[in-house]
Formats: sequence, structure tokens, C-alpha cells
Amino acid sequence: RDRSNIYFTQLSLDVGSEIHIDRGYIELDSRERIKLIKPIEPLLKWLNKQDSYSFSKGKNPFNVIGAGLAGVEVALALRKRWPERKIKIYAHPGSPRKRLRNFLIKAGISISYSPESIEGFTLLCTGSKGPSWLRESGLLVDKNGRVLTKNTFQVLNYSNIFASGDCGVITNNERPASGVWAVKASNPLAKNLEHYSCRLNLQKWHPQSKA
Repeated sequence: RDRSNIYFTQLSLDVGSEIHIDRGYIELDSRERIKLIKPIEPLLKWLNKQDSYSFSKGKNPFNVIGAGLAGVEVALALRKRWPERKIKIYAHPGSPRKRLRNFLIKAGISISYSPESIEGFTLLCTGSKGPSWLRESGLLVDKNGRVLTKNTFQVLNYSNIFASGDCGVITNNERPASGVWAVKASNPLAKNLEHYSCRLNLQKWHPQSKA
């Protein structure tokens, strides 16, 4: 925030995403008690400290909030890491799908559908949104704060700014923030950056419909 301005003639944004926090679901009242799945480096250090509680069978379980694929995967990985510890995953009604729900139950991970008062150590896997500074920058963004672009990756209203990966979304070809699409965008993005620099025609990219 305190760095001097950076001037540019051409810019490509690939700044990832932040965890979406539903403050109606949980209050972030303790940085030591509650952590976000991103960024991963401080999370791993925190989990290493959590290993000292791995054999705890106390009242409060370790909580994972969010039952999307990331939340389920993390909960199962923690069960492998902590065979004895109580683990609970918080989900919205209807999720996760039945097969994944059965895996969680078989692993001894309890599932809650109630945003009750959550106590104990908690990990948030609650989906992603664009970094908040993108919305504040004046660029056009969608409801999740991701920069809106053309099929050429050019930001709407700014032909010399490109956006890709989790921080960008192609207008009329919206896809969830996922590395599945991000990696596929790398080659056409590289070509368009080169073509723009050489004043050549840019190529349009249409992401596959499913992942």
C-alpha cells in the first residue's frame, strides 16, 4: 500500500483470489483460532502447530467451514493427518453430494448444516472472490469481484490491460475460479500479449464448458 506508483503501457493481471467470508456464518474474532485456506504458507505453519492437538478428544472438534470440493478434500486430508481428533465440516443444505457425504461419514467426520455458534479451531474453505483492491481500482468486475474481460483477455474499456486466472472472467463465457481453466488460458494469453505488443490481430479464446 505504501509503495510508489508503477507506470505501465501494457499490463497483465493474474493476482489470484481471496477467500469469500460469509460474516453471517461466522465472526472472525480470533486470528489464532480461525484461519483461511489461502494464502497457503501461513496456513501450513498454523497446521503444524495444530499437530500438538492431534490426539485430543476434547469437547470442541476441529472445524472446516465449506463443503465444496476443496473443503471435503481438506477435511479428508486432515483425518489422514489426525486419526484420533474430532473433525466437523459445516455445509449448506444439499451439499456435499451423496457420494462425498458417504466418504466423510466413513472417515468419521461429522457434518453440520446449522450455522450454530462455532467454537474451537476453524478453517475456512468458503469459496473465492477477486482481491478487494480490484473492485476499488475502478475496473469493471462481476458480483464476485473478478475483472470482466473480452474473449481476448482484454479488460473491458481498457485494451492495454489483460486479466486471467482466478482474478478474471470472460464476459458471456463465465466459468468458476479454477485452475482447470486458468492453465488452459496460458497459451492463448501469451500469444495475445505478443500480438498486442506487435500490433497484430488478437485471438479469441472460448473456455471449455465443463471441467
